[in-house]
Amino acid sequence: MQRNMNLQHELGVVRSLLPFLQRYKWLLPVVVVLGLLAAVMEGASLSLLVPLLHVLTDHSRSVAGNSSLVLRFQNVMDVVPPEWQLLCVVLAIFVAICFKNLISYADVTAFSYVESRVSHDLRVRLFTRILNVPYANLEDFPPGYLMNLLETETWHTSQALKALFSAVTSACTAVIFVPLLFLLSWRLAIVALLSIATLPFIVSLVTREMRALGERAVGANSDLATRMWSSLNGLRVIHLFGREDFERKCFEDSSRAARDISLRQSLILARNVPAGEILITAIIAGLALLVQAHLIDIATLSAFILVLYRLHPRVRNLVSSRVSIAGFEGPVLAVTRFLNGDITPPARSDALCPASWRTIRFEGVTFRFNGQRAPALDNVSFEICRGATVAIVGSSGAGKSTLIDLLLGFRDAQGGLVAIDGTAMNDLDRGAWRSKFAVVNQDPYIFDETVRFNILYGQPGADQRDVLEAAELACADPFIRGLPKGYDTLVGERGVRLSGGEQQRLVLARALVRKPDVLVLDEATNALDSVTEQAFQQALARFTRDHTVIIVAHRLSTIQQADHILVLHQGKLVEQGSFSSLLAGNGLFARMYELQSYGQTTEYSGVATG
Repeated sequence: MQRNMNLQHELGVVRSLLPFLQRYKWLLPVVVVLGLLAAVMEGASLSLLVPLLHVLTDHSRSVAGNSSLVLRFQNVMDVVPPEWQLLCVVLAIFVAICFKNLISYADVTAFSYVESRVSHDLRVRLFTRILNVPYANLEDFPPGYLMNLLETETWHTSQALKALFSAVTSACTAVIFVPLLFLLSWRLAIVALLSIATLPFIVSLVTREMRALGERAVGANSDLATRMWSSLNGLRVIHLFGREDFERKCFEDSSRAARDISLRQSLILARNVPAGEILITAIIAGLALLVQAHLIDIATLSAFILVLYRLHPRVRNLVSSRVSIAGFEGPVLAVTRFLNGDITPPARSDALCPASWRTIRFEGVTFRFNGQRAPALDNVSFEICRGATVAIVGSSGAGKSTLIDLLLGFRDAQGGLVAIDGTAMNDLDRGAWRSKFAVVNQDPYIFDETVRFNILYGQPGADQRDVLEAAELACADPFIRGLPKGYDTLVGERGVRLSGGEQQRLVLARALVRKPDVLVLDEATNALDSVTEQAFQQALARFTRDHTVIIVAHRLSTIQQADHILVLHQGKLVEQGSFSSLLAGNGLFARMYELQSYGQTTEYSGVATG
């Protein structure tokens, strides 16, 4: 029963691996044919040891146990003149070995060619899948998990393919060698195969443990990758709070867990070697007793033992491949589940792509995050007209970022409607809609590349004039020209060679070079000093003449020129209107403005310190 379950699991892994070979359907028959040919050539070279030993020992008498194959060799050798017998046999062995190695090389070359390309294809498919997964769904997959899938589990999957083809090659050899053993001596073959038949029972004992370890290895490797990701991205915080020892211990624990599982897998695989060696030695010892009883001649026994000895590593490899496939079940299933899971909505052939738009309307929009009792947005309704400057304000957690995500199509409203010129967001081509936007976040992401690369990332087809124009509009041109290599200066990972304000201006330039229909500034000017911010506000005023701007802001002094202001509080739209009308309304916005104005007054008067 247990053996049947193990076999079903192994066949399940094989079925999961076969789709990765769709582009290389020719490989399996090629490997099988080459494996059989190589085994035939090797079997021929080993069989020729019988006449070789007969020639060398001048041993031509028949023994009762001699097989028909041995007698045929003797009949052939009788035709060859005695002085030519040794040369003919040696030459035949040499030719068989040469052909065998040429075929084996072709077999290994064909598989290595495919293995490397399958690994590459798999990584590209996984990465493409990650890029195409809806942004909201990615929250279910920590970065460390995705890194582990791309780097470690794709390699494990390619190793599972390697184990599969190794098993096929070994099986091809066994298909040739087993009949050869019977041709040499059917009595000895039965004895040997009955002894070797104990190996499947050994396999059934270890495959279940290897399968469980494989599943645990995926989790341990994911935890380790997550620990590396978070630690490397948080080095500044780690140093600031002196948590180096704590992080080292956490990393050591994660690494130890992954190491222990890997070690146990290696030890399980290592058990096959001594078990097989002891078994084959016992068989050889038993066969030697048959020679002593004159049931077989020494030449036939020598050839039989050599064939058996050459068969043994194939059988051992077949066993090890089965155990390895069981161990790789976890990684293979993790990769296939991510590739085939229902996490990407099917592309709609009728999705609309508006060339232009006039109004964006939220009608009674409600959204709640999984596991949260209170909605992030609750029955929110408003309208944005093309060419307007709209500000969104509210305390932390009020729903500002969620609203922007819905506007960009990163999330779907769970109630109500988000519509563009009356067309529901769900009926739009999301990618085409987002192409009309440029977003600048409070925490800018900058690539470890040149200033020019980072600006052009927003619009790869832009020319030098567009780059300079965007940099000047973002007030970034002066500091860029002051860098060692100007626009060709490398800025480091996440722009570490730039100050916070310089990073913010560089990201602004990246957004502006796109010349978007809609510019979204999500706390985008927080890192700018007052002089630079004033210059940027003046430049932004020029930009807004022909474009729509959405500003998410905490500092209310930066949105005085906004055409319309949305005030959010605990997911509800509590007020909306112009700056002056909201102040006159003496509501939440007026109180927020009063508090901020008071804070500025006390700060400059020196009353508030620290």
